[in-house]
Amino acid sequence: GGPTDFISTLRYVYHTEFDRYRPGYLVYTDKHALRTSDGAKTHLIAGNSTQHGYKEGVGAEARFSDMRGFTQISEKHVVIADCLRLIDHTTHNISVFSGQHKSNGYQNGRPGWFYFPWSVVIDRRGKYQLLITDNWNKAVRTVDVKSQIVGTFVRSESLWAIIGITQDG
Repeated sequence: GGPTDFISTLRYVYHTEFDRYRPGYLVYTDKHALRTSDGAKTHLIAGNSTQHGYKEGVGAEARFSDMRGFTQISEKHVVIADCLRLIDHTTHNISVFSGQHKSNGYQNGRPGWFYFPWSVVIDRRGKYQLLITDNWNKAVRTVDVKSQIVGTFVRSESLWAIIGITQDG
């Protein structure tokens, strides 16, 4: 790609990261699909931009209700903040990573319950722990990558509209 290349999409782009699986590409979500692009070529990883819902599957067969954030936990795996689902970058298979879909509640443990998780990052300093903004529960939650056990970092009525999370280092 050169300086005149760009990604064209009919929907908003909610989150982007450099693609750890395909160097020179960006991974991005448009709420219902996860894609990767180098500016000239765009590839669907999972989902469908015009159809939403909740369905496990492979690639375009899968449906996401509200995919806002994601993080790449390895070169091969992406965790989506849509009830925390795992996408295999090589096979495009989608499965539940942690949490329950449409379980508009609050529960730590395994399985954990989330109420509209919005963003997710991997805390490499915390021995591979995920940090998730659980928007309607007004909390920042944790998930251990290996055990998939959900915990709570902070929960407060004063936290409202937690739409992003990032870390230094």
